[in-house]
Amino acid sequence: MALIDKFGAALVNANKDDAARKAYALRGLIEAWRTTGNNAYRDAAVDVYTGLASEYDGAHGVFTSQNVYSIEDVAAIMGAINSSLIFLGDAIDANQGETMFAGFFESAVNMSGLQQSVPPIPVAKGKFEQDEPPIFYGYPSIPKPPMAGGEFGVAPVFASEVKWDGGQWQVTNARFDAAGAMHASNEFIWFHNDEVDGFPRVSGASTGGPTTLPTTGGSGLDVFWTRLITFLSF
Repeated sequence: MALIDKFGAALVNANKDDAARKAYALRGLIEAWRTTGNNAYRDAAVDVYTGLASEYDGAHGVFTSQNVYSIEDVAAIMGAINSSLIFLGDAIDANQGETMFAGFFESAVNMSGLQQSVPPIPVAKGKFEQDEPPIFYGYPSIPKPPMAGGEFGVAPVFASEVKWDGGQWQVTNARFDAAGAMHASNEFIWFHNDEVDGFPRVSGASTGGPTTLPTTGGSGLDVFWTRLITFLSF
């Protein structure tokens, strides 16, 4: 516990000069608060979140402090926004957070080329899983693997890095980063709390944050897809 407290104190003063660094600090501060119960870390997390939100360019779904995003960066940013919406409550503007969550995901994952292809629905899902809207399975502009480039196509995996040049996205490193992809996969599945709880209580920890997480899946549209579909409807 003392070590977590030490890390939390370090994160308060850590370098946070771009969106990814803010996101890593934000996620760490929330966990330090949840574990130690020290409200100073919650207050610091709110400050970092406010700074991150102030950099969000809603017209393009990017952050003004950063134009190159690795898969690790995207994972950290999405995870930090998600955990902020779960734990920071009315200390942040939740409506703004929902918009930022859906807008950045749409832009940096779906439109940037970071998600390089998506498989046909019958290949990826069993019949019992095929009753949802098509947007649940793949963004319309993302190609199927055979059409994603190269002689043999591209597997449905993440690229390593994308860049926003102020007017359009480009993939700057199409290679597959296994560690980064696993990081992103973990963060993304934690959008769905009915499937995997990415925020377990720590035995012996103090009581920072809610003791019961909101359910974001299970019946009807879960929160992640509601966020994205609501954003796309405007």
